[in-house]
Amino acid sequence: MKTAFVIRDIPDLDHLTPIIYKFLLNDEKLVILNYEINLNLQNDFRIKFLQKKFGRIDIINVYSFINDNFIYSILSKIFSIKNFEINLKNLKHEIKYDFNFLKKFIIAFLKKTFFKKNSYFENFFFNKKWLKKIFKILKIKSVVLDDSSYFIYKKAQNIVNVCHEEKIKIFLFPHTCFICDIKEDYVHIKNNLSKLKNFPNLITNSNFRKNKLADIGVDKNKILVCGSGRFSPEWLEIYKKITNCKSMNNLMIKVIYFQGIYNNQLLEKELIKYLSKLDYIDLTVKTHPRGIFSNKQIVYRKEKKLLLDHTTPSTKLINENDIIIGTFSSILVDAFIMKKTVIYPKFLINEDEIEILYSGKDFTFDCSNHKEVSDVILKYKKKQLNLNDKNLDSFMQDYVYGNKNKETILNDYVNIFKVV
Repeated sequence: MKTAFVIRDIPDLDHLTPIIYKFLLNDEKLVILNYEINLNLQNDFRIKFLQKKFGRIDIINVYSFINDNFIYSILSKIFSIKNFEINLKNLKHEIKYDFNFLKKFIIAFLKKTFFKKNSYFENFFFNKKWLKKIFKILKIKSVVLDDSSYFIYKKAQNIVNVCHEEKIKIFLFPHTCFICDIKEDYVHIKNNLSKLKNFPNLITNSNFRKNKLADIGVDKNKILVCGSGRFSPEWLEIYKKITNCKSMNNLMIKVIYFQGIYNNQLLEKELIKYLSKLDYIDLTVKTHPRGIFSNKQIVYRKEKKLLLDHTTPSTKLINENDIIIGTFSSILVDAFIMKKTVIYPKFLINEDEIEILYSGKDFTFDCSNHKEVSDVILKYKKKQLNLNDKNLDSFMQDYVYGNKNKETILNDYVNIFKVV
C-alpha cells in the first residue's frame, strides 16, 4: 500500500519534495505520479538528490503507464517520457520537411489536441476508469494533490472523485506558503465550495488562512494547520546544500529582484530600469515564466548591467545576494530565514486587492517610490539598517510554521499522509 504524490508542474516539487524526502527517510512507501506530458521529472535537481540518497524512486508517467490494449499501447508510445520535449513550440527550431520532423509534428499535434484544458480526448481516454486501474495496480491508498490545479482541471477533479469512490485518503496540499492575502483567491474558492465536499480535510500553513477560509464557508473542522515543510529548518539546510549555497563576500552590493505576476507590470518595468542604472549595485532579475521578460527566456545575458536569470534556484540566488527585492512570493521566506535585507516596493501592488502580510512589521523595508528603494540600498552600504528580529520571529511562527514545532513539521506531514 502506497501514498501517491501527484506532480503536474515543476513548482509543485518546491513544497512537496521535503515531504517526499521525509517519507523516504522513514521508509514509508510512496509513488510519484507525473501528470504533465511535457515534463521529465528525472531531470529535476531535487529528484536527482533523492535518487542519489535513497536509490530508485517510483516515478510513474501516467499517460504512458497503461498499455494493455491496442489503443492504449499506441497512446503509451506517443506519450512516452522519451517524447517529453516534443511540442509545437520546440518544433519552431527544427529542420522542416523531412520524415523525422513529420513524426515529431504528429506527436506535438496529438499532445496539443489531447491535453489542452479539459479536452474531450483526455476526458475520454484518461478518465476515471483508467485512473482507477492505475491506482489498483500501484496499490495506492493515500493521495496528496497540489491545490492550485484542483478547481481548474477535470483531471484533478477525477483524482478526487476516484479517491472518494474507492475510499482512498485524499489531501489538498497548499501550493505555496501564504505570505500574502489575495481577494481573488477567496472568490475562486467560494465559487467552488461544492467541489470540496469529498475532502476529509484541507491543509494550510497558518491560523490566519484557516480563519479566512472558514469565513467564506469552508468547514473549519476540516482545515488542518500544519506549517510549511518547504521552509522547515530540517529541509532548508538540505536544500542549501543541494543548490550549492556558499558563503559570499561581495565586492559590489548584489541585488536580486523577483518578478511577480500580480505586480503592476508597467511600474515593475520602470523600477527594474531604474535599478539597472544604479552604478553601485550588481542587479539580477529572477524572471517569472509569465513576467515581463518571459518572451525572452534568457539565462545569464547582460543587458545594460541587468542580469536575467531563469534557471538558478531562488534559494541560491538569495544566499548569494545582499539585498532581496520582491512582493508576494513565498520565496521571500528564505530571505527572512537568512536575515537578508528585504525591500518591499509596495507601489507595485494594489493593496485593495492584495494584502502583504509581512508589510509594516519592521523586518522588511517598505518603499513607496524609486527613491526610497535606492535610499535603503545606500543605507545598507553604510551599514545603517536594523531589522526587528522579534517581529520576524513572530511572523515566521504565525504564518510559516503555523504555531507548530518547526522542528517536527516534516514528521507531522508524514503521519498525516501515510497509509495506516
